[in-house]
Amino acid sequence: EDIEPMTPSEHSTDVSVHVGQQIEQMRKLTRLKMTSPEVILTLTNDFQGLDEALFKVIAMNWVFGGELDYPGASASEKPCFGFNMNTSFLADYFDTASNRWEKFLTSPWEITLNGSRGPQS
Repeated sequence: EDIEPMTPSEHSTDVSVHVGQQIEQMRKLTRLKMTSPEVILTLTNDFQGLDEALFKVIAMNWVFGGELDYPGASASEKPCFGFNMNTSFLADYFDTASNRWEKFLTSPWEITLNGSRGPQS
């Protein structure tokens, strides 16, 4: 009796397994995509209970995408991957004399990271 191989699913995690006379290597593929319009990290001085704000870093339009591919069940085969990340940063500091947030960076810093690892021969 021939058993048809499973077809890949529409989900972000795809495990393809082939059964029957032709047993092929197992493969696991994981894809991840994340976005965030704005993330603010504020550092506060809490010595003596004063709760004074020191500075804040703002990450704007943060986008991350990546893929991780486990090619086989063999311990000698290492996973392949590819990813990219892009964001812009601003920073402000708190001026205690004027009691306002002042710009630390006059223009945003843009950061782009890309990385990949292909199959080993």
